[in-house]
Amino acid sequence: MVDHARLVALAERADCRLEFLWAVGDFVPTGAPLIRIVGDPGGLSRSDVVGSIALGPERTMNQDVAYGIRMLVDIAERSLSSGPFEDPTTAVQAIDRLHEILRQLARRPLHSGAHHDAAGELRLLAPTMRWDGYVRVAFDEIRQAGAASPQVSRRLEAALKDLLTVPPDRRPALEHQLALLRSSAAVAALDDSDRKAALVPDPSGIGSAADLITATSTRQPQRPTLAERGPQARRSRRSSRWVSAAAAVMPIREFSHADPRVRWLEPVDRLPRKPAHTVGRRAATPAPAAGGRRRSRHARRTGPTGATG
Repeated sequence: MVDHARLVALAERADCRLEFLWAVGDFVPTGAPLIRIVGDPGGLSRSDVVGSIALGPERTMNQDVAYGIRMLVDIAERSLSSGPFEDPTTAVQAIDRLHEILRQLARRPLHSGAHHDAAGELRLLAPTMRWDGYVRVAFDEIRQAGAASPQVSRRLEAALKDLLTVPPDRRPALEHQLALLRSSAAVAALDDSDRKAALVPDPSGIGSAADLITATSTRQPQRPTLAERGPQARRSRRSSRWVSAAAAVMPIREFSHADPRVRWLEPVDRLPRKPAHTVGRRAATPAPAAGGRRRSRHARRTGPTGATG
């Protein structure tokens, strides 16, 4: 962890510029130079500068988003270590999280690594990962390891196409990844039909793309009756209220969390509960009469002779 504000203040006081030779998360060998000083170093306190930088025995996620991405990529790679069909579902779940992280980063300005004082003078330069770097860390290795898995290629296609809605200056890195994915998937597929299917964008890997599910519509459908939904639905009326009918038929790409047409899933612990004495419990067994003995459930079921009634 680096205290950038303190380093800027120290450099301003000494009228010099500090330049980091390592990025946050890098391994620094013992005795290696840590910072380059541009200008007169006489006014700098070595202990103050070093005290503004946290060095540790292992990498952490403090100020290091790339490390969190790296760990998710490792999970995906381990699931594909013996081949593209070992555990592609785990790889798809890792891609889900990578997709979310990049979508959050895509909407934010990334720091240039240049830190200025109040007068606008450059006082500190720190190597900082650019957008292209985050995209490569997230997708390069998964794409190479999983291009032969239809689940992985379809999920990557969906993530990249969705991310292409970001500002135009961030699209080239995504377009490059998309071209590489299509090339790798085309080589891995055995015939034209598999080749075409492997590049259908699918948020579930294989499960919710347009080639697998019924047509969607944004119109509010008529809610089916209990008779139409069957006896199982009749026993689960409470759970059937979790998602509105609109959410059941609208593609997830067509609305956001703020869309008034959708009632979102609620955690189980927030669902309205029945009184405790009626939640999945049998009616209380009457207490035995005075002087009598309470019979076990087996005895009540079989009768005094043991024969079932």
